[in-house]
Amino acid sequence: MNLKELTISILRKYNLRPSKRLSQSFLIDERLARRIVEITAPGKGECILEIGAGLGALTRFLEISEAFVVALEIDRKLVRILKDIFLNSPNIDVVNADFLKSSWRFFHKIVSNVPYHLSSYIILKILRELRFNYAVLTLQREFAQRLNASPGTKSYGRISVMTWVFASIKVLDFVPRKAFYPEPKVDSLIVLLKPRQTPLLSEHEVKKFEIFLGKLFSQRRKVISKVISRTMEIDRSIVESILTENAISPQERVYKIPPQRFLNLFKALMRRGFI
Repeated sequence: MNLKELTISILRKYNLRPSKRLSQSFLIDERLARRIVEITAPGKGECILEIGAGLGALTRFLEISEAFVVALEIDRKLVRILKDIFLNSPNIDVVNADFLKSSWRFFHKIVSNVPYHLSSYIILKILRELRFNYAVLTLQREFAQRLNASPGTKSYGRISVMTWVFASIKVLDFVPRKAFYPEPKVDSLIVLLKPRQTPLLSEHEVKKFEIFLGKLFSQRRKVISKVISRTMEIDRSIVESILTENAISPQERVYKIPPQRFLNLFKALMRRGFI
């Protein structure tokens, strides 16, 4: 029985329908499931976090490794199924919990077919709060492109800068929408997220930086000197001076500024007591 047939069979057995509210689309392409786990490369003694285990498409292949897997799932009905499936698997711990409300701090690796409607929240929590070697994530194509977008492009925004601050990102593979059941309206990409060895911001600076970026990107096509002056209530001449000192033209549009210069600008404004 292939993965698609197995998925439909399980849903029928337990009389379940995928939840639209939870953006449930289950991976049914066995080649891609194997590929994702192969990239994750779970090693002996490692602790792997799987966010949104669903019906266990990835968990089945993670089980074969000698890694310990925390299979996290928010849907209690799916948790019951997962516990039945992995009843005799000592290296699989099925946990009924909301990842966004969890307090875990360290895993060797993270793997997930990320629920589309929670992508930005999950990514930011992973980047801000967890320590890990790398994460292998299947993301909606448009969202993955936003994470990796270049300055001046339509996709470039706050989350592009935040991702750069915390990690490097590499697109590894294309995932067609037909690889899921029920079939979503969009294609996906497999990405590798690798955190920086040395953080660019301290823990107490991170939230301030997010707020700072939020103010700027709320007016992303406007001139940066005007946006900072208005939103932060700083005299325009002072803003222009600080921008020039940090190699940013006062007339540059917000969405054209590279991440490193946003970071430099933020720290300069902090030193001057404006943040």
